Formats: sequence, structure tokens, C-alpha cells
Amino acid sequence: MMGTTAGIADATQDYFTGMCYGLPAMFWVPIDIQLGLGLKAGKVAPIAGTAYSLMSMAIGYPLALCGYGTKGLGIGSSISAWLTLIGLRIYFTNSKFRPFNLFSYRLKGSLNDYYVLLERGLAMGFQNISEWGSLMAITLIVNSQGAAAALAEEIAIQPITSFNLVLAGLAQGIGVGVAHYLGATNLCKSNNDHENAVLCRNNAQRYGNTGITLSAIAAILAGSSFMLFSKQLINWLGSSEGDASVDEQLAFNLLAINSMGLLFDSIRIVTMTILIGNKDPWFSPLVSFFLASVLPIAIGAILTLYFNTSISWLFITRDIGIACAAAIIGTRWYVKSSNDEKELPKKQVELINEEESGRKMPISYAKNKALFFSANQNKQLTAKKNTLTETLADVEPLTRKSSFSCQIL
Repeated sequence: MMGTTAGIADATQDYFTGMCYGLPAMFWVPIDIQLGLGLKAGKVAPIAGTAYSLMSMAIGYPLALCGYGTKGLGIGSSISAWLTLIGLRIYFTNSKFRPFNLFSYRLKGSLNDYYVLLERGLAMGFQNISEWGSLMAITLIVNSQGAAAALAEEIAIQPITSFNLVLAGLAQGIGVGVAHYLGATNLCKSNNDHENAVLCRNNAQRYGNTGITLSAIAAILAGSSFMLFSKQLINWLGSSEGDASVDEQLAFNLLAINSMGLLFDSIRIVTMTILIGNKDPWFSPLVSFFLASVLPIAIGAILTLYFNTSISWLFITRDIGIACAAAIIGTRWYVKSSNDEKELPKKQVELINEEESGRKMPISYAKNKALFFSANQNKQLTAKKNTLTETLADVEPLTRKSSFSCQIL
């Protein structure tokens, strides 16, 4: 169905057979990594990912060379997944995680926890399925247009999917940060601590908007790099296909179209992750499913298959759908974050916002200085300025006295 030769299909089957032994660990390792990010143990992700990759190669390559073939590579991945999982679980027994009671189980309230996890997990799973499913549908349509079109599409899509993996990691980190501040906002609301609730809400908005901007800048830089080095990428990726002929112009057109769409895709993916952390799990995946997957692929398929247009239209319609989805999801984040002000006393919000803008207002700030850094930063700067002023005031009489003594001498 995917246009793959029988030899490659058999090798893939052997690899998957070896991987089956480690499937439970392969599911649990990402969960433990996400847990580490949620507990602000940011080093867990790169260390666990690097350890898994190195062990997969160190174990899998010897097995492949000793007669197991591609099945040995799969077995190596399985063994490394189990070793990585054991290492993560040992790490979480550290004393600094003891207050979280990670390895204790409490039946009371667990059903509600399962409901929340399933609701958000299913939403994210649906989103991932729609993302990769749309790419699979595009691949099937392109394969029907001949080997040259299939090769050009394969070359053009590889850099884009590689960057999307980096973008997904960035989005997860931003989503965790926003979720922390929103959780602190809800805690302050429950304690009627409106001052700190406003500060946390402002920090959540600032963190989310900064993350969206950062992802957009990264997408622009990546897209520009792909365009600047397009010839080198096409030659390098095309050389791995052996004697197969590459339609360089078509590959360049597809790479250019996908590179331009990275900007909108970065905004969509990051904002969608933020909304899921903001207890809005289903809106973004459903919008992306219809606007970025179903409609553009249907229109692109009609143009390609029935009107015999270039396969470029498959990706042009997809980029247009992604841009529309990004605009709608971004508007949703703006409206949702702005509506939080309505849940707090209007006068209190105005006073604190004015203080954050630099105006002098008589407000007593946060008890937890580590959490509400934006408020305390202003206080620290003011304190340093006052200290410097007092020091200069003490030094000035001494300077005058020294000057007077010099004149007498």
C-alpha cells in the first residue's frame, strides 16, 4: 500500500518483532520524562533520551552483526528501553521527590485523576494521530503519481518532520511552564489571594506569549536555513536513493512550500499545547483535525487526482489550512487568557497591573517571593536604588570634608 518493496517490508517486520519485547517500557519512559518536566527536573529529558539512544546502538549493532540482522536492532531498542526505565525509577526515589509520594497509591479521588488524564491524553493522542495520519494520506496520494514524485516528496518532507520533533519538545516545555503558573493562579483564587492570583495570571500570559514568539523565531530560522541550503539538502538526501533519479525542481518546490508553512505550524503546535495545559483539551485538536488535515487533504486530492495538477497543491492547501487553524487557536488562547480577569475583582486587577507597569501604587506584594518573580523584581530594584542613594548620601559629606582639607593644605 505504501509502495515499499518486499525486502524492506520483511526487514521492517523483523525490526518490529524485536521491538515488541520493549513496548511497555517504551510507553513508560516518555511518561516518566514528562513527569520529570512537570517536577521541574529539566535534565531528565536530555539525559534519558541520550542514554536510550547510546544504549540502543551499543546493544543493537553487535546483535545485528552477530546474525540477528534488523531483529537485533529491535532487540537492542527493547533492552535499552527497559534499562532507561529502571534508571528513571531509581532516580525518582531520590529524597527531593519524596514529598510527592510518587510510589504511593491512594484509591480516594483516583477516579477523578484517571478522568482528567484520559481526557487530556486522548486529546493529545487524537491530535498526534491526525498529524501523522494526514502525512500518511499525502504520501499515499503522492505515491500514485509515480516514483519521481514519491522521491521528491520524501526528500522534501524529511527536514520538516525532523524540525517538528524539536518543535514538539519546545511546545511541551512551554506548556508545562504555563500550567505551573495557571495552577498557582487557581491556588491563589481558592485562598482569596487576589493580588498573587493576578501576578500568576500575568506570568502565565507572559510565559505563553514568549514561548509562541520563540517558536515562531525558531521556525523562521529553520525555514530560512532549509531554503538557503536547499540544493545541498536535496543532493545529500537524494544520494541515499542510489541510482534513482530525483526531480530536483519538484523537490525544491515542495521544500520551499513546507518551509514557509513552518511559521504557522509552530504557532499552532505551541498554542495548542498551552491550551491543553489550560484545561481546554479538545478545541485545538478538533480545529486542527478539520482545518489542517481533512479539508486541505480533500481539496488537494481533488486538485491532484481529478484535475491533474502538481502534487505541490497537496502541500499548498495544507499550509493554508494550518494558517487558518493557527489563527483560530491563537485567538482562542488570547480570549481565554483575557477572560481570567473577569474572575477577579476589577479594581484589584487594575491596581496590580498599574504597579507592574511601573506606577507607584500602595500594594503589599507576594508572600512567596520565589514564585512571583515579576513583582519582587520591581521591589528588589527599588531596594537597590534606595540603598545606593543612602550610600551616596553618606559618602558626600566625607568627600566635601576631604576636599576642604586639601584646600587648607
